[in-house]
Amino acid sequence: MKRYGELDSLRGLAALSVVFSHFIIILSAVTWVDSFNYTPFRIFKAGHEAVIFFFVLSGFVLSLPFYSNKKFIYSTYIVKRICRIYVPFLIILLFSLLLYKLVYVPNLSFDGLQLEWWTEPLTFNTVLRELLLVPEYMETAINPVIWSLTQEMRISIVFPLVMIFIIRYGWKMNLAIAIGLSLFSYLGNLIFTMSNQNPISTNYLYTLHYIGMFMIGALLAKNRESLLQRMSGLSRMIKLTVFAGGLLCYTYAGISDTVVRKLLKIDGAWISLAADWGITIGVVLLILSSLSINRLSRMLHIKPIAFLGKISYSLYLLHAVILLTFIYLLHNIMPIWAIEMITLITSLIGAYVSYRLLELPSMKLGRDWTSRRSRHEDEQTKRRALHMGGPM
Repeated sequence: MKRYGELDSLRGLAALSVVFSHFIIILSAVTWVDSFNYTPFRIFKAGHEAVIFFFVLSGFVLSLPFYSNKKFIYSTYIVKRICRIYVPFLIILLFSLLLYKLVYVPNLSFDGLQLEWWTEPLTFNTVLRELLLVPEYMETAINPVIWSLTQEMRISIVFPLVMIFIIRYGWKMNLAIAIGLSLFSYLGNLIFTMSNQNPISTNYLYTLHYIGMFMIGALLAKNRESLLQRMSGLSRMIKLTVFAGGLLCYTYAGISDTVVRKLLKIDGAWISLAADWGITIGVVLLILSSLSINRLSRMLHIKPIAFLGKISYSLYLLHAVILLTFIYLLHNIMPIWAIEMITLITSLIGAYVSYRLLELPSMKLGRDWTSRRSRHEDEQTKRRALHMGGPM
């Protein structure tokens, strides 16, 4: 199965943009920060856009084994997925709890900063639900980024069922299903009173909406050869136009909900869901561009960018709690820009350490468990065959 190094690098760049977006969000109380939304620099504030990128990439990568002739074993798949997502998450969450307990001070004031995380004391129920990862919980309590991991883990559990539709039906039917799931998630939140009706949350019904992004990634993987062949036949100028269109959709679709609300004086989660689909279009165009434009592909293989791809998961998990810790410790000692520089350096170092000490061993654990079980099942099959007089 071919590995697309460009996609790892894109994930790394997306993770870095999440870091920058949280740096900017902290400064949202500063008037000039809002101007980022209407300039090319908005891509540095594209934190939610990066999450949509993660979901599409996950759908792409997780679907690839389903297109091979290998036998699919759900237990093998889910064990590897749990080791990949949950084990590093659990250890870093415990580390986050330790930092919270060491530095958190109730009702502490931060002049000039907009701090919506670590704003109230923890309860046992909140901690337990976050430790379980899959249930709904208050996203801002411990580590504000892990709401997306909850959505990813839920979708990973049912993803093989999703692949039945991807494999059996064409792209038009699957696209209709994906959009239908998104619409159903919105209508469900109108009918039922959910604890948090913000789409950027662990809301159960909005999991259906994000399944749509996974489906788009899976469809992209399913049709990748024909799509890339078509891209290869395009002129250089048209390829660059596709890339520019992807950047525009990815960067600015997310601001459309704010603009629509201001101009038309309307509100509703449907605006955010529609913006997510605009972001998804941008992600698809960027992936196709990265795999078909040679110069862009080479850039994504540059070592520093490839390095970001390797540590992207740990960087995503660690940076917010490191930022909060330094803000609590240093807010009266250093300016916020200095705190954020220290946070960036510490997060990159910490992410590399986490990648080496947590991620790689966790992935190896998943491979060892599943391969050991596979060997055990093969031995049992041979014994049964011998017992029944089968071939030696």
